[in-house]
Amino acid sequence: MKRLLTAELRRAAARGITKGALLLTLLVALFALFGTYRQVATMPSEAQMQQDFKAVHDDWVKNHVQNEKTCRETTPKDVVEANPGMCEMQEPTKESWFGQRLTIGQQARDVRMGLSLIVALAALMLGASLVCAEFTSGSMMTWLTFEPRRSRVYATKVIAAALFGLLPALVVFLVDVPGLWLIGQSGGLQFGPGEQSTYFASFLRLFGVGAFAGLVGAALGFVARHTTAVLGAAIVYLIAFEIILASSIESMKRWTIGTAVTAFVEHGHGWTTYPDCYGPQECKPIEHWLGFWPATAQLAVVATVITLGGLAIFRRRDVG
Repeated sequence: MKRLLTAELRRAAARGITKGALLLTLLVALFALFGTYRQVATMPSEAQMQQDFKAVHDDWVKNHVQNEKTCRETTPKDVVEANPGMCEMQEPTKESWFGQRLTIGQQARDVRMGLSLIVALAALMLGASLVCAEFTSGSMMTWLTFEPRRSRVYATKVIAAALFGLLPALVVFLVDVPGLWLIGQSGGLQFGPGEQSTYFASFLRLFGVGAFAGLVGAALGFVARHTTAVLGAAIVYLIAFEIILASSIESMKRWTIGTAVTAFVEHGHGWTTYPDCYGPQECKPIEHWLGFWPATAQLAVVATVITLGGLAIFRRRDVG
């Protein structure tokens, strides 16, 4: 099986679609850096924020007593008595005036959510094309001539697909990990408490997403036998379940692959839903949380079911 796997890896490395998928991933990774740079470039610098805040604070020091007096004189007495603090001009702070300054970790999280989708799609395409090309060209029969045991052929191809699914994640890791860090520092952003370790760990978990998508793509390739069919099924699932169904039935969001992938990459994922409220009762938002290990288990179950299903179909279905 080792020789089969080595031959499969060499063949996959020489294919044009492998280079194309990695090039596409590289372009998206660079575009993500460009978008982040544009966003950071529009943020005020620390010196500009300090200058603006000084002007605001000086105005408060100079005028807040007179403004409070004017407020009390022009506001009806009963209104002031009902709201005793309404005319108090609180001393401004940098946090209240500018809000919480964005950190590198928060910036990277927003970018990483999009990059995880690109890694998954590129790995899915690599895994599916690795298998479907064999059926399209008829070379699957040649493989079974040299190795008639279908289980070994199947295992070789899904393992190779999982390994090649790591490549899009590698491209993103090499480009965006240092790139986002440098762009953030150039704009005066810093890591928040504990963010530096999670920054690297979250990007490393993209390798798990790539391996998962490559494995699933190969298994679906044995079922559909056409790369376009696999990609079409993925798009239908994305639109029907991840977007429409998860938006229409809020309880379904917990069980989508997209939510599980986000929770896996970010080591937990939270979201908020709003119940339908009728009448005078207070409507309170409901907070949801999916932890890292439940998300990992969910993805493992999905990968296992699809892989075993692909094997069962490959063992029983005519190759020709």
